[in-house]
Parts: sequence; structure tokens; C-alpha cells
Amino acid sequence: MNIPIILGTGRVARESEKVARFVLTRTSKQGLDSPFIDVNDFATPVTVSSWEDHELVTKWQEVVTTADGFILVVPEYNHSYPGELKILLDKAKDEYQGKPIGVVAVSSGGLGGARVVESLLPVWNTLGLHHVNQPVYVSHVKELFDDNGEIAPEKESDLTLRVDKLIEEVKNYIAI
Repeated sequence: MNIPIILGTGRVARESEKVARFVLTRTSKQGLDSPFIDVNDFATPVTVSSWEDHELVTKWQEVVTTADGFILVVPEYNHSYPGELKILLDKAKDEYQGKPIGVVAVSSGGLGGARVVESLLPVWNTLGLHHVNQPVYVSHVKELFDDNGEIAPEKESDLTLRVDKLIEEVKNYIAI
């Protein structure tokens, strides 16, 4: 199964990257083909729509077309998602139809990105993506990982359990 891990923020020194890399280790342990997709690799200086002839549009549409499903790791910024993620998602449309997306929502606060999930639901519905019902909420991300991206040992088993459950949900949806 091809399940890309999408890092949905382009910020410098982004804490979400540590979480995304952790998710990548979990999909790798399950033998999945999970390319690491960085929103920065598809950034354009202006918004480029899915119908426009542009190298990065074509590149993103190829990623989406070949994927069986997705896992998105996304931080909550001001009760919503990063603008660069919206620009990325808008580079495709029909290619998403019927594919599952699982989300790992990240926050430096105590809600674990719950509001970012709520704000993404209408976008996914419009694009034809199927949101799996087991989001992973990561609260206090700065306390979870050290500066080198290593997870605190006392927190690893809990996050592993929740991420593995999300991966299973995405795989189960693909198998339908």
C-alpha cells in the first residue's frame, strides 16, 4: 500500500516534523510504502490551481494519483490549518476521489489540534476524501520530543498505540 505521510506546515523549526517522522517510522515498521511529503516541496509563490499547467501541480497530482490513502500531520495555527496546506490540497481535485485520509493533529497547547481537524472536514468533503474516524491528537508537542526529534521514553508507548491504530484504520478503509 502506498500511504504518503504529508507534513502540512512549511514553517522553519516546525515541531510537527518530529511527529511526522515518528509516524513514518511506524508505517515503515508495518512494511508500507510511505513517501515523506513536505508541503515546502510543492510551494509556489502564488496560488496555482489544479487545472493550470504547472510543474508542481503535475508533480502533486502524480503523488495523489498513485497514493492509496494519506496520513496528514498538521499543526493547529490560530484555530485552523496552515495556508500552505490549503494551497497544496488545491493542486488536485478529481485525483482524491474516494481515498482515505487519516490525520495527526499537533498543538503546543492542551487540545492537541482538535480545532484543526474540525476546520479540515469541509475541505476533505469537497475534495472527495474520506476522513477516517480515529484522529490522533498530539498535545504539548514540545514536551513530547527533544531537540533531536527523539520521543520521551515514557510517552512513546501511548503515541505508538494511537498512531498504529490510525494506520490500521487507513489500511482497513483502503481494503474495502
